[in-house]
Amino acid sequence: MRELAQFAPNSSPPLAASLWLSIALFITVVNAPLRRGAVRKAGTSLTITWIGVIVLAWFSGPLLDKLNVSAPNWRIATGFVLVAAALVDLFGRRVEPVLFRPELGALALETGRAHGVAAATLAAAVGLATLVVWRHDSKAAGRAVALAQIALAVALLLDGVFAL
Repeated sequence: MRELAQFAPNSSPPLAASLWLSIALFITVVNAPLRRGAVRKAGTSLTITWIGVIVLAWFSGPLLDKLNVSAPNWRIATGFVLVAAALVDLFGRRVEPVLFRPELGALALETGRAHGVAAATLAAAVGLATLVVWRHDSKAAGRAVALAQIALAVALLLDGVFAL
C-alpha cells in the first residue's frame, strides 16, 4: 500500500483546484443537454433548487458530524452516488424533470463540508446556469456529459480513498 501512496493526490489541494472540480461536478450533475427540455416543460424552479443546495451546504458539517461520517468517507459515498446517477443518465430511457435529485444533494453536502457554503453556492449557481445557457436538447451531448461525470466522480472517489 505504501507504493500506491506516492501516487495519491494531495489530500488538501489548493482552493482553486477544489473549486474547479466542484463546479465541473455541478455542471455534469445538472446535465443541461439531457434535462433542459423536461425542466422547462415542467416549470421546475432553478431558484428553489439553488436555495436547497445552499441549505444543505450550510448544514453539511453539523449533519455529517451528527451522523458520525468523516469527510473522506462522505467523499467516497458521493463518488459512488455520482457514478450511479451518471449510469442512469447514460442508459436510462426516460428523463425526469426533477433537478434536486440525490446526486445533487450528496454533492451539495460534499462541497459544503469540504470547501464551505460560498464555494457550494458558486458551484451550484454555475451548474444551474447551464440550463439557462444551453439552447437545444441533445441526447448525445447528454451522454457525453454523463461520461465526463463518471470520470470526475471516480477522481473524487479516489481522492476520498487516498485521504483515509
